[in-house]
Amino acid sequence: MSDHQVHDMEGTSLDAWDQMQSKLGERERIILKAIKELCEIQGDATDTETMTHLLQQDPNYVRPRRYDLVNKYKLVGYSQTRVCKLTGATCSAWKILQGGTDEIRKMPEVQGEEVPDETFEDRGTSAAIRNDLS
Repeated sequence: MSDHQVHDMEGTSLDAWDQMQSKLGERERIILKAIKELCEIQGDATDTETMTHLLQQDPNYVRPRRYDLVNKYKLVGYSQTRVCKLTGATCSAWKILQGGTDEIRKMPEVQGEEVPDETFEDRGTSAAIRNDLS
């Protein structure tokens, strides 16, 4: 038997822990909003497209935060595998989930702006937009 004692956490402590874990950092908010903007234009976004949209040159500016938005926060989800409009490489594209739309609404810099209720899960990139961005 271990000398280590297990303590039950109070419900309020668990609530505080959950709230702390769910808070987005500044860069996560920036990445989430950029993916939303690209989804409105072209239906989804690759990491490279998001990076370029934010005028960044380092893919590590986007990837770790997008990974957290997908896996930790569940605000962004996989859309499809497609050819990146910027690199020509086949890669994953990402979309905003309903939780992401809700989180964007809470952002102080977005309050007062209209954020559509729809998610971008079922929205494809139109041929006209693809051609304009190519």
